[in-house]
Amino acid sequence: MVAMQHQVADIVRADKAIAYVNSTVGAGGPNTVGNSGRMLIAFKPRNERDSQSEILARLRRTANIVPGLRIFFQPIQNINLGGKLTKGQFQYTLQSNDTETLYRLAPEFKDKIAVIPGLLDVNTDLYVKNPQVTIQIDREKAAVYGVSIDTVRQELYNAFGVRQVATIYSPVNTYQVILETLRSIKSAG
Repeated sequence: MVAMQHQVADIVRADKAIAYVNSTVGAGGPNTVGNSGRMLIAFKPRNERDSQSEILARLRRTANIVPGLRIFFQPIQNINLGGKLTKGQFQYTLQSNDTETLYRLAPEFKDKIAVIPGLLDVNTDLYVKNPQVTIQIDREKAAVYGVSIDTVRQELYNAFGVRQVATIYSPVNTYQVILETLRSIKSAG
């Protein structure tokens, strides 16, 4: 993810209208998951560049070329209206008590809106295709082995969360050391 976002940042930085780019990747701040990123792009003064809409149209063409990465451009508003931070300039919220119907209809609704002329960067924050795992803990067996539910929870967070275990200090920066598991675990057999 970091390498892909660096590619996009380099493409954006190369545009004649851009003064500088600030790029972040991973969970934290407005990014709720580790596989997302955010860029703040500063334009040069108005007399040295095209209009905002021309620049964004150009960046949509040039920056959306990195495979595996979807990019959404959103002009910063002086006053933001809405319930939460999103990837689009405007947001529409679908709600239902029937989650099965909501999960089925929300992608269809997004696809129908996306073909309306003039609407750009139509997206959703409903990711029903994300892999999920439900774990059922046999509490009695865990207790027999002296394993508490909190220990199970901590080990799962160690394996799949973002546990900071140390900080490396250098003369010009600090670096978080994040605990990770091996990408593939071979079974002993």
